Amino acid sequence: MLFEGISDGSCGELLKKLSVCRVKSKEDTALAANVASYLVVSLRDYYNKIGPPTIVHV
Repeated sequence: MLFEGISDGSCGELLKKLSVCRVKSKEDTALAANVASYLVVSLRDYYNKIGPPTIVHV
């Protein structure tokens, strides 16, 4: 799995906290969309930085 172990780190903790948030207004909706967009961009940048998982054949 690409993001194996993500639930053990601070990113996983952030995702857990975000999952229980409630959208109560248009401002909350905009904030939630911005946060989701930022997380997706950050994960994409991280993946591009580390590259695809490699398998070593011994």
